[in-house]
Amino acid sequence: MKKYRGLLKAIREDTEAQRLLADYTRQMDTIAEKESNGQPIEVEDKRRLSDLQGQVAMHPKLREMQVAQMDYIDLMRKVDEAMSSGSASSADFKSP
Repeated sequence: MKKYRGLLKAIREDTEAQRLLADYTRQMDTIAEKESNGQPIEVEDKRRLSDLQGQVAMHPKLREMQVAQMDYIDLMRKVDEAMSSGSASSADFKSP
């Protein structure tokens, strides 16, 4: 969780990362709105989204954040499984 919070802070301070995330979110919203309104999704819309996804994936801080998010989700899944099975041993909670 410390790593995740540190990455959030670093991303908040990185204007390029903020711009990329805003552009990506806007493009996702545009496509979602067109889908919900029954409008066609243009090739340009898909290309723009793909380009932005690539830029987000290549940005070092954003890439590291995605890894941290996946690690966190995996940890929560392990916790949930351990709680469901009733056998939460310390071996189930090895940190990544």
